Amino acid sequence: MWSLRFDGTTLWLAPTDLGIHLECRHATTLALAYTQGAGPGPHTGGEYEQLIRAKGDLHERQYLGQLEAAGRGIVEITLADRNFHAAARATEQAMRDGAEVIYQATFAEGGWRGRADFLERVPVATGLGEWGYEAVDTKLARREALPHHVLQLAVYSQWIERAQGVAPRQMHLQLGSGRRETIRVADVAAYVRHAQVTLRQAVTNPRATEAYPCSHCAVCGFQRQCNDAWDAADHLTRVAGIRRDTIDALQIAGIDTLAQLAVVDPSRSVSEVRPDALAALQWQARLQLQARLRGTLPYDRRDRAVGRGFGRLPRPDPCDVFLDLEGDPFWDPARELWFLFGVVLQEDGEWRYKAIWGHDPAGEEQAFEELVDLMIARHAASPGMHVYHYSPAEPSALRRLAAQPSTREAEIDDLLRAEVFVDLFAVIRQALVIGAPGYGLKVTEKLAGFARTAETGSGSDAVVEYERWRQNGDQALLDDIAHYNEEDCRATLVLRDWLLDNRPPGTPWWQGTPPAEPKPEVSEARAARLALRAELVDGAEPESGRWLAGELLEYHRREKRPAWWNWFDRLTKTLDELLRDREAIAGLARTARHPWKVRKSLAYELAFPPQEHKLHAGVSATDAATGKGVTIEVLDEDQGTLAISRASNRQDEDLPVAIIPGGPIATVAQESALLRLAEGVQTSDERHRAVRDLL
Repeated sequence: MWSLRFDGTTLWLAPTDLGIHLECRHATTLALAYTQGAGPGPHTGGEYEQLIRAKGDLHERQYLGQLEAAGRGIVEITLADRNFHAAARATEQAMRDGAEVIYQATFAEGGWRGRADFLERVPVATGLGEWGYEAVDTKLARREALPHHVLQLAVYSQWIERAQGVAPRQMHLQLGSGRRETIRVADVAAYVRHAQVTLRQAVTNPRATEAYPCSHCAVCGFQRQCNDAWDAADHLTRVAGIRRDTIDALQIAGIDTLAQLAVVDPSRSVSEVRPDALAALQWQARLQLQARLRGTLPYDRRDRAVGRGFGRLPRPDPCDVFLDLEGDPFWDPARELWFLFGVVLQEDGEWRYKAIWGHDPAGEEQAFEELVDLMIARHAASPGMHVYHYSPAEPSALRRLAAQPSTREAEIDDLLRAEVFVDLFAVIRQALVIGAPGYGLKVTEKLAGFARTAETGSGSDAVVEYERWRQNGDQALLDDIAHYNEEDCRATLVLRDWLLDNRPPGTPWWQGTPPAEPKPEVSEARAARLALRAELVDGAEPESGRWLAGELLEYHRREKRPAWWNWFDRLTKTLDELLRDREAIAGLARTARHPWKVRKSLAYELAFPPQEHKLHAGVSATDAATGKGVTIEVLDEDQGTLAISRASNRQDEDLPVAIIPGGPIATVAQESALLRLAEGVQTSDERHRAVRDLL
């Protein structure tokens, strides 16, 4: 939320304003207009936004409690009647007095004011004496600092430098996970000074800005004003899937609205926009305009491509499962909690809903294991079964849950390798063009005529209701969440059936990428490796040399998982998503050059549009549509061409329109070395004495 304020004489800026400005300059324009009485104010946010603020305050209080429990001397700075100057003087006095910790440290100087969560004393000579201070902010982020977090800390560090005469060396973020991330002040100081000048110029010499959707929209108090303005102007941002650089190019060409784009001449060229991309956007805009004028939800089928869209649908199976998860990202500052695993499955010829609850970490683990066991059992009973979901969130969550307590890891890997999970969002994006600004489930389910009755309207509503249940224990709240979750599962089922009914004639069923059958000796070696690991780990002291030798046996297998997960995710991406993926090359089209012999394969030349990527000649890649391998023989960035080779007996197959990196790097030699080490530890082999001592 904006802190920009005008007190009659001074326009005060805050560190939070700096981060917002760098994300969205139009937000600065709207905040300035409101401050000067020339525009509407920001909305205060709904219950979900209030919950986020409350959880942030809780995290701050918990860290304060940790400092108190550690016996740290804490001075709290109060802000009576919003008198920043008095609070700033109290902060500087606490610094001169050498307080161990200053809570809610306040600064007001040079048109900037704000409050740092904590200043912590460090042993360093400054103008204060043999001590100085470093800023600490508490943030709900669990994995790493976000850019605007660092900006805030850097401004606090400037104020600390003025007060103590020496720049602090470091600044710190106390993350929701409990981890502390430390940043060197000198690494960002110059950039922050430049950003401050930019913001000051924007408010003292304002220029016209235009609203564009950005990451800040989700938490911006002015979002409603922007949405209303976009609707009133029929802005190009309303076209589903359009990118900002494309909007800029279209506006330069005189195409400013969705309606204008909908009727653009298909033969027209627009600088910086590929003809196929322009045609796709014109198609999308035309259907959206048609929906607006007729009050319907029109759709068209995209061109059929092998292994994409309708070709991504497997044959239906009686053991199919339709899955949706509900999670609370704020269950605790240190962790999220997946509290409901909902499935719709067929039993005794009827589709029934099953809710699997877990209300704490132990319950979450138990619910997760129950879900995985259910999927494994149904897959064993019918290898043709699949688990349908809408969006990549479900398999991503299951992968994280398998990794956290290290439970059901092998089972999740088996399901992923068997390509059991089917993301209907990816199928829809590849199969259809729909006359709507978004392709969320609540939009696409209307194609199948699905109607909802649950009072809970969204995932964020479910989080708010779950937090209420935690406070009052009202079972009706859980019942309503389950009703909402059941409708998501059933909507996915109904949408799947609608897609099956509308498959173009002759579309082959998706067979997946057939997994290679493990050789008997490989399976035996794997079993022997696991038995050796169990022998070394079981009963050993955690992190002892023997324990480490056993755990290292699974190191490479664990490290390969993210690479395989990314590989499977990319197989479900749309071409537009692959164009933005810096690991892939998309938009491939065959040139006029005839194929030529390379070893025992045939090579083909393909052209591609300008894009960022990390692929290069000499590497093995994957056809994103089929999952089959190809080798990049030549890659000419200047000409925008590459040559791929594949087996001669595949010359009748379609050439790829996008290629992605292959699987993880082979580590057979390294795994063999670790196996020899583990066997040496087991037998106390003197040949491995040095490594044993190192462990």
